[in-house]
Amino acid sequence: MKLLGGVLLLSLAASCGNDPASGVDAPVNPGDDMQIVDAEIPAGYEPLIMRTWTLTGAQRDNYQCRRIMIDRDMWISGFKAVAPVGTHHTVLTVSENSTQVGDYPCSASSLDTKMLYASGTAEEVMNFPDGYAVHLRAGQYINLNLHLYNGSDVAIGGETGVLVKTVDASTQPKEVGFMFGGTTSLSIP
Repeated sequence: MKLLGGVLLLSLAASCGNDPASGVDAPVNPGDDMQIVDAEIPAGYEPLIMRTWTLTGAQRDNYQCRRIMIDRDMWISGFKAVAPVGTHHTVLTVSENSTQVGDYPCSASSLDTKMLYASGTAEEVMNFPDGYAVHLRAGQYINLNLHLYNGSDVAIGGETGVLVKTVDASTQPKEVGFMFGGTTSLSIP
């Protein structure tokens, strides 16, 4: 991450479809029964967008999305990923209009052109310096794109999404934003 002239730039590189035999990015085995874990919401955070899901045993490279319309202006000063076992990565994008809302099956390319937030397998917190925030306007649409992966033999499930910390507009935060970095087309011989 780099802060330049009041704009936060984020470059995201995610490696997808790794060999489950290598153990890279493969979730740990949750046990014999399907497991759904409720996320605890830390003080000061609220859910922005969440999606429940289930995967059968050995179901790999599954993409699921949810798109909602924002109902109020928000100044977001922090993000926290909720990424239970089975979540490979999460990408959150924003657009001014949409013909599709709600839950839908999707692909890695089911993204809007404006980046909002992204996370990997960890449930990390990203807080901006005091006085900086991302601005979402009422009427905008956000799209949650989940890459889900089950390397175990048993069904798993969970709720993946993004929590946010907000600040009041009266504090006059400086607006930050995210952008996609890199290419969208790779060719490896």
